[in-house]
Amino acid sequence: MSWKRCAAVCLFDLRENSRRPLLWIWISLTVLMAMLMGAGVLKIQSGADMAGGIQAHVTSQFSNAYELSIFVAILFPLFVTVVAGMGVLRDGELRVEGLIHSTPLRPAEYVWGKFLAAVMTSLTVLAVQVGLVMLFKHGMTASGKPELVGDFVLANYM
Repeated sequence: MSWKRCAAVCLFDLRENSRRPLLWIWISLTVLMAMLMGAGVLKIQSGADMAGGIQAHVTSQFSNAYELSIFVAILFPLFVTVVAGMGVLRDGELRVEGLIHSTPLRPAEYVWGKFLAAVMTSLTVLAVQVGLVMLFKHGMTASGKPELVGDFVLANYM
């Protein structure tokens, strides 16, 4: 298996993913959710805090882990599935099977290239989301409700 050919397929698919409106809708939704979370409008909590208990900081590792797991479990599967499947469907629409079979590109290289491009696209959006959550939680929430924001600790977001 040639990693050079696999990387060529991956880079081509990454370029195609960056041009698709779905990716920009996904990123826009991520930006909107991060802004709403930073402003305190969108909250994902468990239990009730009206019993007078101690409320955890919105920037704590427990709060971030809970919110991120909900987002990844609900929002990401739809977009990851579409990102992973659209490359193969597009190749079918453009009828590149004959062209692929006439090159030294092996099926394993094609599949691994498509897979790596989908993984890299998804991880990039996840990194953008975590970065925006850090920015908006400490930028917007800190000024509005300083009692809910703890110190900035990078490990809380990783």
